[in-house]
Amino acid sequence: MWVGGPAVIEHCMVTNNRADGAGGGLRLKNGVQVRNCIVADNTADRGAGVFCLVGSVTVENCTIIENVAVTTNGVGGVEQADKLVNNIIWNNRRKKGDGDEVCNYSLGSVNSVVAFNCTSPADTNHFNIDKDPHFLTNNGIGHAWGRYKLRCSSPCVDSGEDLYAIGVTNDFVKLSRPRDGDHNGTNDFDMGAFEYDPVTTDSDDDGSTDEDEYVAGTDPTNGTSVLEITDMDTSSTNGIAFTWYGKNGKTYTVYYRINLSQAWNKVPGATNIPGRDAVISWTNTAPGHANFKFYKIGVQNKK
Repeated sequence: MWVGGPAVIEHCMVTNNRADGAGGGLRLKNGVQVRNCIVADNTADRGAGVFCLVGSVTVENCTIIENVAVTTNGVGGVEQADKLVNNIIWNNRRKKGDGDEVCNYSLGSVNSVVAFNCTSPADTNHFNIDKDPHFLTNNGIGHAWGRYKLRCSSPCVDSGEDLYAIGVTNDFVKLSRPRDGDHNGTNDFDMGAFEYDPVTTDSDDDGSTDEDEYVAGTDPTNGTSVLEITDMDTSSTNGIAFTWYGKNGKTYTVYYRINLSQAWNKVPGATNIPGRDAVISWTNTAPGHANFKFYKIGVQNKK
């Protein structure tokens, strides 16, 4: 896509293009701004992802990944950059001998600005980082762009510059920016096209969202870390005995139903059971407990 400014390109996915020259994905000049875009898997002789011609070209909060320059003097990611802020520019490559090498960006001039990016090489004096961005491994639950979303363990979460005042107020899917991705009480910008959202993200692909795992006190990066009933003893005539691990700062409620079509009900006397970083043992002695066929444990933060 060849665009001359002034212009703003937002919320676009530019992938799998080929140019016999410069700019496999985007070829830009004269005041173009690119925001909240994905530029991936493009090829060209030079500037396989983004090629900047003349004039001020700004790229903000984009994910530019796995673009390939097929010449030895080309750049895989962004070539002749003027201003790069809050981007993930990762694993872009160019030809070298019989193989290739990482080549993420080149500068347009000595006055070019490269700050708050996840890329390599990374000038840490301007808050750039050279760390694996930790994209999702479950491919975004079927979306073509899902593999570019961030896991909770990503170093890009809450590591960007605040661009709200200049009009960057949402991400690629128009989720509002900024957010408190690291749960430290402060809303900060993320790097890349996506703002990390614990409400919709399942970082360890275990079927529970990261937000649910934060509430449960389990580890959202470990698929084996789950809230579960660890033992159930039905041998006693006094009632069914359960055990599970309770976390400090959480309270637990036991629910039951008689058949699968019935709504869940709270077991009388089994609400707001406090966790203390220890195994909880509890016996259901409620009237009619022999008819209770299905159980589950609910958890919430202690109030």
